[in-house]
Amino acid sequence: MKCSFLLLLSVFISNSLFSQINFYNLSLTDSTKPILYIAHENRVTLKGIKNQLSMSKIAVAGCGSSISKSGNQSYIIRVRTTGICTLTYSEYGKLIFTKKIRAELIPYPIATVNGLRDTIVKVKTLLASPFISVRYPGCFLKINYSILSFKTTFIRGTDSTDFFAKTSSFSSEQIKLIKQSEPGDIIYFTEIRGTSPDARISKLPSFWIRIE
Repeated sequence: MKCSFLLLLSVFISNSLFSQINFYNLSLTDSTKPILYIAHENRVTLKGIKNQLSMSKIAVAGCGSSISKSGNQSYIIRVRTTGICTLTYSEYGKLIFTKKIRAELIPYPIATVNGLRDTIVKVKTLLASPFISVRYPGCFLKINYSILSFKTTFIRGTDSTDFFAKTSSFSSEQIKLIKQSEPGDIIYFTEIRGTSPDARISKLPSFWIRIE
């Protein structure tokens, strides 16, 4: 009876420890997502480890992964291939916590105006956020991508007018022409160039907006 009680107590304590530890990827907009991104230093933490022992171990396996310590209960995980990798935490050789995490590619960025592209828009909607923004479809990674320049081509019938902007914001000439736009006019946004956190300059896909 005593042995059975001790066994049950051991299982209870083990499960209790397991349930109190939580994985967070602090590099994401939603840190609770069990996702790692390839070619990125994923900054992660395990909450619930009160006193990290000298005989404790945090490891990751699969997807060409590696882990390194970056602070108190903070780690950098790198992955090289897509798939499922496994993060584990053990104490004195006993597994305390395990977490399956999905490794994904960072999608290619796209440029938008107020989150819109290749669609029909009212003038007031277009001017509500008069600048080019960048998003990574379906991606939760925090990425600071800066637009350096872009070109707009305003089409009305057979007439066209080009303007360049050397920032992410519309120039005064572009804003003026947008305000003068009529239903059916088309604006093409092309030659969009920007830079990601690694300082590489890239060209983003063009898009169009038709005035409603």
